[in-house]
Amino acid sequence: MSKLLALTRASCPPVLSSALLCLSLLSSVASCSKSDSSTAPTGSLTITVTAPGGVTPQYFVSGPNGLDTVLTATATLAALPPGSYVVTAGPGRSADAIVSTAYAGAVSGSPATVTAGATANATVTYTSPSAASGRLYVSNVIGNAITAFTSAQLAASGAPAPAMQIGSGTGTSKVQGSARIAVDPSGGVWWVNNTDTVFYYSAAQIASSTNAAPAVHIVNPAFVEAVAVALDRQGNLWVADQGNSTISEFTAAQIASSGTVAPVVVLSSVIGSIKRPYDITFDAHGDLWVANYGDSSVVGFSPAQLAATGSPVPFAGVSGSKGTAVCITIAFDSHGNLWIATLGDTITMFTPDKLTTLGKPDPTVILTGAVLSFPINIAFDNSGDLWVASYVGNKIMKIPAAQLAASGTVAPTVIITANGNSIDVPEGLAFSPPPANVPVW
Repeated sequence: MSKLLALTRASCPPVLSSALLCLSLLSSVASCSKSDSSTAPTGSLTITVTAPGGVTPQYFVSGPNGLDTVLTATATLAALPPGSYVVTAGPGRSADAIVSTAYAGAVSGSPATVTAGATANATVTYTSPSAASGRLYVSNVIGNAITAFTSAQLAASGAPAPAMQIGSGTGTSKVQGSARIAVDPSGGVWWVNNTDTVFYYSAAQIASSTNAAPAVHIVNPAFVEAVAVALDRQGNLWVADQGNSTISEFTAAQIASSGTVAPVVVLSSVIGSIKRPYDITFDAHGDLWVANYGDSSVVGFSPAQLAATGSPVPFAGVSGSKGTAVCITIAFDSHGNLWIATLGDTITMFTPDKLTTLGKPDPTVILTGAVLSFPINIAFDNSGDLWVASYVGNKIMKIPAAQLAASGTVAPTVIITANGNSIDVPEGLAFSPPPANVPVW
């Protein structure tokens, strides 16, 4: 394993191997003057939302001048510059302390054309619940299955039989060696297994247990070890290949059906910025964050840096800080804090103000304790509690939000252990749907 890069704020030295931060200094921030647009003609956009009682909608509006907003009810956006506006429905969510039932949203009137002095209209309608939602999915490297547990099963410690299972859990299972997983807004599940292929089960397939073949499989012969997946808000799929030290993007259109597909964007390393990437996730700003197991760093790439193939210098990152050595998984909470779990049996938290540049900040919170042995994956539930998957003991655990506020030794309040091979080297965790205020899509 290579030495981790020193990311400091010092002046650029002549040696390239320590110059990751210095390269960032070469990225100039272009200043521009804004003309007075107070007299420019504007229009409005009204989005009418319909949902069953007890269901909280969530939808997104994007458009000119970088508009990108999240809304949860009928709304009128006023003083908009003329242009085209896209309305995208996220899942509606029922109220639950752990994981909601999801309702799919149907959009009409998008894209909406806003003209000066007029009001455009769009609608978002929620009707039926998804039978594939209301679950915590656990991918099992050795167990040859992806298992799912309901909110009721996660409410207390025990060894419950999975509420649903993808794959037979045997040598003839259609799910073999599953590593990281991701759920999409429809309730479908994407997963990888350290090969050249990405697999997908649709929500319809996994309404109940199945050992059917995946609905979609995407093959990229250039992949060596596809280990992690993440979806952006536009429905594009991003894949981390630890074997090649690359991050690749496939568009929503490319992943609609099976085939051998070349990614539209491939990000590669510049002086160790992407080295054995083991986990990826998006933050609320659309930035993609990468946990580099091979270099003990976590780095971020802005949406502009994700637009084209290349080796961009991360706009921000942490390396050399406590709690980054042999980092293995990452997640953001509802406050924009970055949480990092490591093979050093710690989980650390960095507040947003420490994620604006490349550097070596001290973590705000450091969690320790014998129960954190090999914390391979983490995910937040509706209450802000942190769920941890541990190789050691084949278990998943809940650390309540109250224990996340300050550094210290943690004591899980719920521990779910294996029922047969229901939890067997659990490498992936994903709530379906994720909490509304946690930036997963």
